[in-house]
Amino acid sequence: MAEPLKDMYHEQFLRQFGEKVHAVYKAFNTEAFVAAVMEDGWYDLKLKERIRRISTVLGTYLPPRYEDALDVLYAIDAACVGFPYLFFTDIVEVYGQSEEHWGLSMDALERFTSKSS
Repeated sequence: MAEPLKDMYHEQFLRQFGEKVHAVYKAFNTEAFVAAVMEDGWYDLKLKERIRRISTVLGTYLPPRYEDALDVLYAIDAACVGFPYLFFTDIVEVYGQSEEHWGLSMDALERFTSKSS
């Protein structure tokens, strides 16, 4: 029997992703990010719940200005290609809803969707 898709999100994946972020954003705390993502029932979460957990936690460790957070993700998105990186588009859904960010969010969705689906 094949493993559930949610299992692609494991500690090693999160740590490797965190290292990519840290390489371009030195204030990023990979250890704290991984610990925060994996706490409180992580193993019981379904796929979409894990994606949402990653994106919401990631948003708290990226720069507080939405534009700056996107710049960090843009700096690594070429190295973050494939289905596991669906949380990039979820970041936009969670943090890019304000009217002032409409154009920026649409550009980000176009860029990230082509890399993750």
